[in-house]
Amino acid sequence: MKDELFMYLRLNMKLMPIDRGNIFEDPLNEVLMKNEDGEVTGGGTFLDKDGKPTSCDIEIKTTTENKDKVISFLKKLDIIAKKSYIEINGEKIEIGASEGLSLGLNG
Repeated sequence: MKDELFMYLRLNMKLMPIDRGNIFEDPLNEVLMKNEDGEVTGGGTFLDKDGKPTSCDIEIKTTTENKDKVISFLKKLDIIAKKSYIEINGEKIEIGASEGLSLGLNG
């Protein structure tokens, strides 16, 4: 029997929940399920005191057997922002190559 493993993709990205789902969770789940490497089991968006996103995460269920394959796949995604990381049992693996710019206007 394969041992289940949960990993958390911590995105250094200010995405609203619907965007997190459309850009990351849904496509990632589709690839993981298609290749039988795991599945997305949840996600969340961290908000500041004003209700604006500061970062977000995605929970991935895989197996110890598929762990390295999933990590390798995530490292290749050039859409993930710098200073993002994968967390497994308290261990952090830094990933991300993308840089972005945020512009906020106060009407």
